[in-house]
Amino acid sequence: MVTSITMIRPGPAGPAGEPWLGLAVDRRRNVADQVCQALREAILELRLPPRALVSENMVCREAGVSRTPVRNAIVRLVEEELLDVFPQQGTYVAPIKLGKVQDGHFIRKALEVAILEKAAGAWTAAASAEAHAVLAEHEALGSQGDVQDFMRLDVMFHQCFARAAGAEGVWRPIQHAKAHLDRLHRLGFPQNDRMKAVAAEHRAILEAFEAKDLPLARRRLIQHLDVIIGMLDELRRQHPGYFAD
Repeated sequence: MVTSITMIRPGPAGPAGEPWLGLAVDRRRNVADQVCQALREAILELRLPPRALVSENMVCREAGVSRTPVRNAIVRLVEEELLDVFPQQGTYVAPIKLGKVQDGHFIRKALEVAILEKAAGAWTAAASAEAHAVLAEHEALGSQGDVQDFMRLDVMFHQCFARAAGAEGVWRPIQHAKAHLDRLHRLGFPQNDRMKAVAAEHRAILEAFEAKDLPLARRRLIQHLDVIIGMLDELRRQHPGYFAD
């Protein structure tokens, strides 16, 4: 049963006529899990923008699956507040909810600071090599403007510390908590050379961390994570239809 649906005026229909889901179903694995993940990624990457229509028929056609796994996936994404269901009208991508943004930011910051502190006592040469390799690729992409690959490497950089801390399991609740934040980042990264700035902030965090100046690394991490919240008002002005209180 679907509950706690946010009643917001539906917006325009989603993609029409061109592939957008990017899912090749592996029948050996749970199909509903695959559909849910593909839909979630399409929402977070704004291939399905806020208030876009998501019909069962559309997803079934794109994924080449029956209605049952699609319905299961939709229920999960409604529970995550990434989809809204309107009786007799349809299912739509949820707007970026400001309360969820603030909650996700709070959770992410608290957990990532704790991870950084734990990683300080477990950092190895292998962990350092991994972080520097990710950062080098990240800096190169910051100059090329490939937003999706840049966001993937952004996540990989932060995961380096979780892996070193033996806290990879903590990354799952971080990913869940920051879903609405991810859409905000997707809007903000292309602006004002933000991608170059993010790569520079990552390097500053890593340099302080490897210099064993943990208080400085912590401050730089917090400042880095806070930037997107400072961009919120401007992004709301630019994309008013994407947001809800």
